[in-house]
Amino acid sequence: MIMLAPTASGKTTWITSLLLDDSKYGKCWTKLIVATPSADIDSAWDPVKKELKRRGYDPDECFFSTWNEQAIGEQLDEFRRKVQDLKDKSKETLPSCIVVVDDFSDSPSV
Repeated sequence: MIMLAPTASGKTTWITSLLLDDSKYGKCWTKLIVATPSADIDSAWDPVKKELKRRGYDPDECFFSTWNEQAIGEQLDEFRRKVQDLKDKSKETLPSCIVVVDDFSDSPSV
């Protein structure tokens, strides 16, 4: 999903709402990876960080305030291994991961 809108239009609020609302995407993810320059300064992410803790993840390992493709890739690789291990054990319910990239549209490297 791609959401484009001007600065201060409510994109982050919309994203956090989708991620936390069980009638939308709240029940769809087990793991979340967020890359946003505002990760450490925008309180809109606080409820998402709290939910990550409740689900057993360290928000400091799931939030990236700078674009770090290698670290994000390592998080995804670890998650893939976990899912594959569960598949190998014939688990029917598997965890899912959502990756959110927010406010990097002006960065050519992203």
